[in-house]
Formats: sequence, structure tokens, C-alpha cells
Amino acid sequence: MSDDMIFTSGGEAEREAAYADVRLALEQRNLALAADRCSRLLQDYPDDAAAHALMGDIYAARQLWADAEDWYRRAEELGAGPEISRRRAAAQAVRRERAEEPAEPSPYTDLHRQRTRLLAIFGGAVFVIIVAGIIALLAYSSGTRPTPRATSPTAAAPFVPAPPEPSAPGLAVTRPSPPAATAPGATSPAGVRPPATGVRGQPGAPPPVPRAPVVISRLMTVPTTDEDFIIAQAVGALTWPHGASMSGNVSVMMDPYQGYAMITFRIPDDLPGNNLADVVVEQAYKVINAAFAADAGLTMCTVRAIATITTADRRGHTLQVFRANASREALMEWARLIPNPTAKQIREQILATVWWNPSVPTDRLR
Repeated sequence: MSDDMIFTSGGEAEREAAYADVRLALEQRNLALAADRCSRLLQDYPDDAAAHALMGDIYAARQLWADAEDWYRRAEELGAGPEISRRRAAAQAVRRERAEEPAEPSPYTDLHRQRTRLLAIFGGAVFVIIVAGIIALLAYSSGTRPTPRATSPTAAAPFVPAPPEPSAPGLAVTRPSPPAATAPGATSPAGVRPPATGVRGQPGAPPPVPRAPVVISRLMTVPTTDEDFIIAQAVGALTWPHGASMSGNVSVMMDPYQGYAMITFRIPDDLPGNNLADVVVEQAYKVINAAFAADAGLTMCTVRAIATITTADRRGHTLQVFRANASREALMEWARLIPNPTAKQIREQILATVWWNPSVPTDRLR
């Protein structure tokens, strides 16, 4: 057994590990990395139906539905199951729907319309100016003069320029001092408050708009979709061999389009340490069965177990302890062949790419 405790071996194990890497990149929406890994997988296994289906998932995530349909069709020709046929039909339906949508207007047509509209506005403005000029000319020629407005007694005096400064040396010139600046918020000598500046923190500025606080939850039980909630509720109803409930220690991320879910559960701190690896593997098998039973649209899943361990510095660290992959089709077939599997059979035959963290002891957590 190698240091990282990979329980599967041979070319099949490497292929399953490659599948898991592609699905993980898809889950993280790193489509370029997923396409690169899937291309390498197809180079090694050019007749692999699952690899062709994964490439179809990548193109579907990019919303390139015609390419996705082609990859799904190749996967069907290589013997893929009915799930791939369903994905191909969905991609074909979306492609047809996009094709039937009305085409967007040409930018050249919009530019022509805007130019015509501007010319019409400009022509109307010129016409109005010409008419106004003709009316003013007729009024002037008829001898009509505009009536001067009455001057108010309190009108301001005309502006008188200041006398020039004398050029003789030594002659002082006295200038009137400018009016003192009024402090913000204070009234002027005439009792009139100066206008508000509108700057934040100054008088007259609008009050700041309160924003909703950002709430960050540390609970693993907070789902994001209905599918997440359904699967998390089903898994949370399970119990550990020593009676502890899994409720509140389960996290689910379900992708309904691909039928794939990432399920994470926490190992209790008080779980007995004897045969810890076997206990976790058997519990993961229960989790996968509960998830498939809860959601009929789930076809593949990755199950992970996390735990808190104490290192030499006596500090607790949360690590990923266990990870494995499973599909509904394989699980049903193994359930028919091995109704009551042992931990070894689950680890070596039923689950794919089973991994145990080599830094976590198999006999204790803390």
C-alpha cells in the first residue's frame, strides 16, 4: 500500500481518478482546467464513453450546446447509458430554442436610424430659428419697440471701476477689506444661512444610506438549493455506530443539471478510535445510499469526511480525512451482487478512488 493509502490499483483506478479530477474542476467552474484534463483522458482512452460524456458536460457548462450534443452523441455510440441520452436531448432542446429566438437588429440598421433621427431634429431646430427670425423682422419693421422694464427703487447701483493705483513711490493705497468668510453652519450678518455644500459630514448633506449587514454562517446545515436541503436532511437522519446523530454535521452541494453532488460530513470527536478507517468507510457507504434514495436525479457523487486532529503543538486542525466516489448505476449493481458488504469490500470494490489522509492516524483522531 502506498503512502497516500489509495485502495484501488491498476489502470482502472487511474481512470477513475482522472474522472474525479475532471468533475472537481467542473464543480469549481474551472472549465479550462476541466477541458485540459478531459483532453488528456481522451488521449489515453480514445474510446471511453464516460470521457466523451464529461467533455459534453464541459461544453454544456460553456453553453456551447451544439458541441455538447456532438460529444453526448459520441458517448452514446460508445455505449453510454440512458443518462447521457437524456443530457443530449436536453442540449438539443436548448440549442433549438436558442436557434428559434429572433435575431438581434443589425448595428448598421441602428446607426442609420440614429442618423436619420438626428437629421430630423436638426432640421426642425433650423426651421424654428428661421420662423422666429422672420417674426422678429416683421415686428421691427412695423415700428413696434419693446417696452422698457420699470427700474425698482432698490435696484443695485451700476458698477463703478476702482481708480487706478498711483505710480508715485511711497504713496500708500487703502483698499476695502473683503467680507469675512462665514463658517459652515453659521448665519451671515444679514441673518441668511449660506447654502449647504452637499459634502458628506457637512450641514445639509443627505444622511448615509444604511446597508444590510453581511451574515456569514458557520453551520454546515445551511443549504443553498432545494436539492441540497433534501439530501442533507436524509443524510442528517443517520447515526454513527456509537449513537451520535449526523444532523448538523452534513454539507451538500448538488448540481441538478449534471446529477452530481459533493457531500461532506464531519467525524464526531467522541467516536471510538478502534478501526477508525473501517467505521468511516462503512458510514460513507450509508451516506451514499441515503443520498441516492433521497434524490432520484442524483447519478454521481463524491463523499468526503472531515475531522479535527490535535498536532504536536496541541492545536486543533480540521483536515479532510476520507474521500471516495460512487455512481448510482455501479451502486445498484454491487447491491445486487453483495447485499451486505464488509468495510474491505466497500473500500476495494464498491467505491471508486477511495483515499485516506496519511497524516491522520487510523486508530484515533485526537
